[in-house]
Amino acid sequence: MITLPAAIEEHVNRFDRQRSLIIGISNAVIAAWCAYRLIWLMYLAVTFSGFLGSLIFSFALWGVVGIVAAAAAVIFLQRAKHLRTATEGTPPVTNEG
Repeated sequence: MITLPAAIEEHVNRFDRQRSLIIGISNAVIAAWCAYRLIWLMYLAVTFSGFLGSLIFSFALWGVVGIVAAAAAVIFLQRAKHLRTATEGTPPVTNEG
């Protein structure tokens, strides 16, 4: 499991497995959309020979939203995976020696 600050972990632990899956998948879709938007913005920057003021703002905005969504997706999907292994009674698979 990912080590989180206590306040964030307390909020994440409020959700059951089904809710964690829904939130995690939704955030993964948002992160993918942000990656698409960033690729599109890079295309526009190359096409118009440089960044303009609005492109810089959009690049920063979509970058921050994408990073936050990706982090939330990882946290909630790890939570759902942890709850799945806890309910099945099987130990989680690790690659540690």
